[in-house]
Amino acid sequence: MNLQGLKSVVALGPVSLTAAGTATSASIDAKGYEELQLVVTKTTHASDYITVFNIQQSDSTDATNFAAVTGYVAGTDWTLASLTGGTNAASEKAAGVFNIDLRGKKRYFRVLVTNGAVTGVVGITGTLARAEQAPITATLQNAGVVVNPS
Repeated sequence: MNLQGLKSVVALGPVSLTAAGTATSASIDAKGYEELQLVVTKTTHASDYITVFNIQQSDSTDATNFAAVTGYVAGTDWTLASLTGGTNAASEKAAGVFNIDLRGKKRYFRVLVTNGAVTGVVGITGTLARAEQAPITATLQNAGVVVNPS
């Protein structure tokens, strides 16, 4: 089953950020995986937006070693307007999905985010896929319990 080869990570939150508030996600260790998907979710009102969003990578967890991942730079590779909140919670979707091919990338990833002019809630989850070795236990999947019905 392909779903047994995934590892889920809560990188950030959900966290309430004040106007112009900033947050740095937890580091995601991508060792042994070929793909990382980051999903950004946020509150849903028209005045809610993100002013800075930066996906970074490093060979260590030392905060001074992280640098932007080429191809995922807000304002260069895509626009921040796409991370603006909606006005209808019933139809709201994830604010952003970022698919990262880990081949040739560094081991650790994190996200820096700065909120706009009003208080808003931001959350970031990650899914690591295509593991060298299937993470078949709850611990290896970063979960409290894993259920695989037959």
